[in-house]
Amino acid sequence: MNKIVSVLAVMLIFIGCAQPFKIVSTEDKFSDSSKPYGFIGKNNRLSTKSSQGGTHIDSKGVYLNPYVFRDRQTDRVIRVGFYVNHLNFEIKDGFRPIEKIIFLTDKNERVVLKVEHTDYDYGIYGWNSISMDYNTSYTERGYGSVPLADFKKIVEANWIEVKIVGGKLSQTYEKNKIQKSFLSNLKEFYSTKVQ
Repeated sequence: MNKIVSVLAVMLIFIGCAQPFKIVSTEDKFSDSSKPYGFIGKNNRLSTKSSQGGTHIDSKGVYLNPYVFRDRQTDRVIRVGFYVNHLNFEIKDGFRPIEKIIFLTDKNERVVLKVEHTDYDYGIYGWNSISMDYNTSYTERGYGSVPLADFKKIVEANWIEVKIVGGKLSQTYEKNKIQKSFLSNLKEFYSTKVQ
């Protein structure tokens, strides 16, 4: 019995963990050398707090992945912002769509990210023979740019609070609900790819 409990505990730990943060290039061998180049941070989870106020014990939730595009000739930053991914189970858990994200810093600075080019996916990925119901997934996406000075305000904050405003649902993420790694990942991204 103890062996089964141990195995289940290990499985829950691995299933519930989000992937580690990493930075990837937008370039490959087919990239146009006359166009800007960029970098994207991946797996930058905002919080384990769900859009409905509960807690995610899996890898679902809101991810705000930073991006930067630079001029190839001058190396000047052309655009900086966030790709937004909200992973959940049901349509009712979606912001439908995410319209804007408001950041408040510890210095009382306010940054508004208007989310554009939103999209969503809803799918059935299996049958649960215990609940006799389909397992579903719902994902919302979008992206938005902010001025470099505003991006820097977020990066230089000691803590932030965030409000996500959607067409059907809004949620506030207080400073004690923000993942500890969220700002440190942004600082890493800024210092290595933006600055």
